[in-house]
Amino acid sequence: MLFGIFSGILLGLTGGGGAIVAVPVLVYGMQLPIKIATTMSLMVVGISALIGTLLRHKEVYWRNGFVFAIIGSISAPLGIKVAQIFSEPLLIGCFALLMLIIVMITFHKSLKSNNKESQSNNPLKVVKIIPAATLAGFLTGLFGVGGGFIIVPALIILGGMANKPAVATSLFIISLLSIFSLGNKISIIELDFNLTVAFMLGSIAGMLAGSVIARKISNSISQRIFAVVSAGFGIFMMIKSITI
Repeated sequence: MLFGIFSGILLGLTGGGGAIVAVPVLVYGMQLPIKIATTMSLMVVGISALIGTLLRHKEVYWRNGFVFAIIGSISAPLGIKVAQIFSEPLLIGCFALLMLIIVMITFHKSLKSNNKESQSNNPLKVVKIIPAATLAGFLTGLFGVGGGFIIVPALIILGGMANKPAVATSLFIISLLSIFSLGNKISIIELDFNLTVAFMLGSIAGMLAGSVIARKISNSISQRIFAVVSAGFGIFMMIKSITI
């Protein structure tokens, strides 16, 4: 449960994108194979995002979120199949690379502390979001992450959303993609139910604590904390993938 609390605190600090730290915590903190860790992460990510959606339901653009999730759900099974083909070192290496990319994106965002929010909240044009939704769905199936680092910018840039409704709608999308991918993965990978529940409860508790902390510090500071922790995990995982 302590590992879940740690993961949840980072999730609460940074929102949906922070869920990516759950996988290295499960792999190196609880000594789980990465394919089991990514499946367990899907459950934690999905339920955490669903809780976040309910807490911020007034800000969610349900139609936009549903359209995005439907498109993403088409590519999620492909991510699941690729994950089954990849060897353990290759999957760890690819995940480490993804973490380092997210670190760069997050740190870059942290430098823009005075971002202006969009003024409109238009319905998404399906053709425009197909690439972003497809990539988010694929990564959800492959790595057990929500893809919030892709979804939020896509909603802001392509949908003209302001930041707060984009984050809230992203949580809704992440919950749908995670639940859909979990339904496909659970039939091929067996999970320890007690361990999963303990990690999930710890993550939820940590997320609530992280949300309280996030309200007391600036977005840029919370993003930099997440970037530093993720960079450490990413570099460590990359080295491990090479030396396995």
